[in-house]
Amino acid sequence: MVSLPLALGLALTSVLRKELRANRDPEAKLAEVMEPISALSETSDVVFAALQISFLQEGCPIEVQAALAKYFVGLQNVSDDLYPAFEAMAKRSPEPFLRATHDAAFSLVMLPNSRWLIVALLSASADPKHAAEIARQALEWLARHSLAPEVGTFRHSSGDPAKDAAESERLKQELETRRSALSEAEREFIGKQLKEDSRKGLPQLHSYALELMAGKPLAPAIPALMGWAVASALNPDFDRPDKHFRHLMRFNAVDWLPMRDAVRTACEPFLATEASNTGKRAAATMLSATGDPDDAAQAHAIFGTITPDRPRFSLNDPLYSAVDPCDPTATQAPENIGAIVTASRNANVAELSTGLGMTPQDHQVTRSMPALARFEPATAVELRHKFARQALDRANVLSLRQAMMALLKDSAILEPEIVTRLVSIGSSPPASEFLTDKGGVRDEWLVQQYALRAAFPHRSGDEQLRALEAGGGNEALLDLLEATSPASETEIDAALDRALTSRDNNRLAMVVNFAQFSKSSLSNAAKSRLIPLLSSPDGGMRMRALALAARSRDPVLLKQFLATGWDAANCDAKNGHREIWYGSRCLLVAAELGLIGAAEAVGRMGPNFYGFAAQLSDEGAKSVADRVDVAFHRAIGVNDIPEFPLVQQPVTAIEGQEPPLLSLVDQPARDMQQAFERLGEDDDAFQQRQKRSWKAFDRFVDHVTLADARIILDDFSWGGFDAIVARMPSLAESWKQALLVAGEGVFRAMHAFATGLARAIAPSDPAGAAELFARTASLRPFVNRVIGVSSIPAEAVAAWSRASITEVRKLCFARLDAAANDSLIASEVLAAHEAGAQAFIQQYVDERLAIQEPAKTARALLVCGFSDLNEHATRTLQRFEACEGFVGQAYGAATYAYHRNAWARHWYGMMKSATSPEEFWSCAVLFAKIVDGRFDLWHAECGSPGEVFARFMTTIDDSVNSRIKKWQSERQSKLFGGDIPDPIFTFGQSGS
Repeated sequence: MVSLPLALGLALTSVLRKELRANRDPEAKLAEVMEPISALSETSDVVFAALQISFLQEGCPIEVQAALAKYFVGLQNVSDDLYPAFEAMAKRSPEPFLRATHDAAFSLVMLPNSRWLIVALLSASADPKHAAEIARQALEWLARHSLAPEVGTFRHSSGDPAKDAAESERLKQELETRRSALSEAEREFIGKQLKEDSRKGLPQLHSYALELMAGKPLAPAIPALMGWAVASALNPDFDRPDKHFRHLMRFNAVDWLPMRDAVRTACEPFLATEASNTGKRAAATMLSATGDPDDAAQAHAIFGTITPDRPRFSLNDPLYSAVDPCDPTATQAPENIGAIVTASRNANVAELSTGLGMTPQDHQVTRSMPALARFEPATAVELRHKFARQALDRANVLSLRQAMMALLKDSAILEPEIVTRLVSIGSSPPASEFLTDKGGVRDEWLVQQYALRAAFPHRSGDEQLRALEAGGGNEALLDLLEATSPASETEIDAALDRALTSRDNNRLAMVVNFAQFSKSSLSNAAKSRLIPLLSSPDGGMRMRALALAARSRDPVLLKQFLATGWDAANCDAKNGHREIWYGSRCLLVAAELGLIGAAEAVGRMGPNFYGFAAQLSDEGAKSVADRVDVAFHRAIGVNDIPEFPLVQQPVTAIEGQEPPLLSLVDQPARDMQQAFERLGEDDDAFQQRQKRSWKAFDRFVDHVTLADARIILDDFSWGGFDAIVARMPSLAESWKQALLVAGEGVFRAMHAFATGLARAIAPSDPAGAAELFARTASLRPFVNRVIGVSSIPAEAVAAWSRASITEVRKLCFARLDAAANDSLIASEVLAAHEAGAQAFIQQYVDERLAIQEPAKTARALLVCGFSDLNEHATRTLQRFEACEGFVGQAYGAATYAYHRNAWARHWYGMMKSATSPEEFWSCAVLFAKIVDGRFDLWHAECGSPGEVFARFMTTIDDSVNSRIKKWQSERQSKLFGGDIPDPIFTFGQSGS
C-alpha cells in the first residue's frame, strides 16, 4: 500500500513537470500548490518524497528537481533524519542542487535549511567527477558584480525621501569618480574577470560561492577572488560577505602557502604606479585576507596612503580611565582622576543595586570603582559606606535583597554600626518560610542570609552560632555555613543543651550544621548528645548527625553509628541522597580506622563511595568490582532514555567534599523569538522554566532508578578505577569492549564511567584508551561532569592527565585544534594545566608554530595566552610583539589574557599580605576585576595568608566566580580575539 506522502509526492512531481512543458515556472506552481497545506506537519514529508521521486524518474528536468530542493530547504521543522538521503541525491547529481542554491540566493527570504544545500554540495565535491563543475559554478557566481550605486546604502530607508535621494546621488557620483579613475589595465581586468548582474541577492550568492570553496585548494581561485576584491572596491555592497572572504583565506589549511604566493602575484598589477585607489584598495583587501603579518603590514600601509584623512575612533567618556588600574606597573593616576572622584561623590546611592538589571548609576560606579580603589581608595570606601547606610533602610524587598548581595563584597570595610544592624536583620525570627508556594527561594529569607554572610567575618564563632540560633530556622545557605568560624566547645555544649531543652528541632538542626561546617571541636558531652541523633526518626536530623560524625572521624561516634545498622539500601535513592552520602562517608572512615571490614563497608554504602572504598585494600577493590560489574551490565542494557536538558555536576574528587550539587546548563536560545522571550521573562517565568527542566531530569532519574542502573548518575572516583584496573585488568577489558560497541544513548549515559575507565587503562592499553577518549570527545554526556570554578569538562582533564602516552596525546592536540572559540581554547589549556601536562602544551605550541600558517600561529598564541605564567609562553608571545593583522590581533588577545593572569596573581598576593581590611578590600576590587579560571591553579600560592585575608576572603567568592564566568561568556563569542568564522571554513582542520 502506497503511503500518503509518497502518493502526494508522485502527484506533485507530475504537476511540476507538466508546468515546465507548458513553458511556465515550476517554482511558482509549487508555491501555489503547497500554500494551502504549508502549515501542516506532513508538508516536508510530501515535498521530500517528491524530491526523491524526481531523482528516480528517468529524464526528470533539472528545473523541477531544483524547485523541489529549494522549496524543501525553505520549510520549517525539517527532520535531521532526512539529511543523509538529501546528501545522497546531491552526490548522485549535484546540478539541481547547484541551481537550487543559485536560486535561493535571489529569493531574498531566509531559508531555514539552506545550509543543507551547501554541505551536501561540499560532500558531492569530494568526488572528482563533480568537483570541477561545482568549483566552476562557484567561481562564476563570485565573478558577478553590480554597478547599481544603491547597493552601498543601508537596506532600510531613513524615512526621509529627500535625504535618501541625496544619499543615492552621493553614491552615484562617488561610483562614477572611481570608474573614471580606473587604469587601462584595471578596466581590462574587470572586462575579462567580472560579469555585471544588477539583481538583488548578489551578496548571498557570493557568500554561497565562498562557502563552496571551503576546504579546497585556493591558489587556482585567486583570480576570481581578486575579481571579487576589485568589484567590492569599485562599488562596495553594504551586505558583502567580507568576513567570509577573510575567513576562507586565513583558515585555508589545504594550500595556504601557494595561495599566499598567488595573492602577492595577483596584487602586483594593482600596486603599480598607474594603479587607481580602487585597485590599491582591492590589493590591500587581498593582502589583509591572507593572515600573513607581512601582508597585513603592507595592506595597512596601503590603506594609510589611500585614506589619509580617515577619522580614527576614540572613546569619548570623561570617566574612562586611560590608565588600567589593574596593571601593577601603572603607578601614575589617570589625568581625569579628579572627574572620576567628583562623579563618585555625586553618585546617587539610592539608585545602586535596586533590581535584577543594572541602572546607569550602577554602570558608572562599576566602571569607576577599580580606578578609585587603586588611586583614591578613601573616596571608594566612603562611597560604599554611603551605599551601605542607605541600603539598610530600604523597604522594597527586591531592592533590599539586591543591596544585601552587593554589600557582601564590601564586608571588609563595613562600619561597626552597619555590621550590628546586619546581624540584627539576619538573626531576627524568619520573616517567611524558606520556599515560596511555587518552589522559589523567598527574597526575605535571602535578605537574612546575605546579611549574615556580610556580617559574620566581624564576629567570633561563638557569636555566629548564637546569631544562627536566634534566627530560628533550620536552613542556611551553604556559602554561609562554609564561611563560619569554629565555636568553643563550651559554646557548642551550651547550644546543644538549649536546643535539646527547648525541644526545638530547628534549633538543634542548626547547631549540628554549624558544628559540622565550622569544624568546631566537640567535647565528650557533645558527642554523647549526638549519639541518639545517629538513629533519629527525623531523616534531616539523622543526615546532619551523620555528616558531623564523618567530619569528626571520632571512633566513639563512628562505633555508635555502626551499631545502628545503617545501610544505604534502606534510603530513598532520589530524596535521601544526602543521607546516603554522609552515611557512606561514615562507613568509609570507619573502614579506614579499622572499625569495620572493607567488604562489609562496601556492602552497606552507596555507589558514590565505591571508588574510594576500592582504594582501601584488595578486599575493598574486589568487593567494589563485583558490585560495579553487576551495575555496569544493568546500565549498558538501559534503553529509551528520555530527553532532558543538559545537567552539570562537579566531579567527586575527594571523599571529604560535600555532596555535589546538580545544576541546569542554560542552553542557547534555539531562535531569535526564544531569545527575546527569555530576555523579557520575570522571576516567576524563569522559575517555571526551571521547574519544567527539572521535571524532565526527574523522569530520567526515575527511568534509570527503575532499571536499577543508578551507576549512570553516581560518580566513581578515578582512583577507584585505577585500583580495579591494577587488580582486575580482564574485568576492565570487558567494560571497555562493551562501551565501545554500546549505542550512542547508552554511551552518553555512561560517559563519566567511560572517561574514568579510559584514564585508568591508558598506561596498559594505550590504543583502547584512545578509542574510549575519542568516543567521549565525540558524544555529549547526559550529565556533564566538571572540575573547578571554570567547570572544565572532566574528560578533558582525564585525557590530558595521560598526555605522556603518544596515542592519547594526539587526541589531546586534536581537542585543542577543534576548540571553536577562545573560551573552549582556554578551557582545554586549563584542563591540561590541571592535569600537570604543561610540557605537552608547550610541545603543541612549538609544533603549530612550525607549520607557519596564520591560523595555526594564532591558535598557538592563544594557547600561550591562556596558559599560567611560564618562561616558554612569555618568550613565545614576545616573538610576535610587532605583528600586524590577523596574527597581531591574536597576539593582542593572548597578551591581554596572559598579562591579566599575572596581574591577578599580584593582587591576590597583596590580599594575602594585607594588614588592614581597607587594604584587603582595595586589592580585592582589582583582583575580582581580572581573575579568570587559572585561579584554580595558583590559589594556594602567592604567599602565606594573613589574618585579614583569612577573615574576609570568603566574602569575595561570589565576585570571583562571577568574573570567571563572565570571562568564559565573553570568550565564547571570539576566536583568536576576533569574529568566529562559520564552521564550514574550519571543519575538519587538524594541526598538521
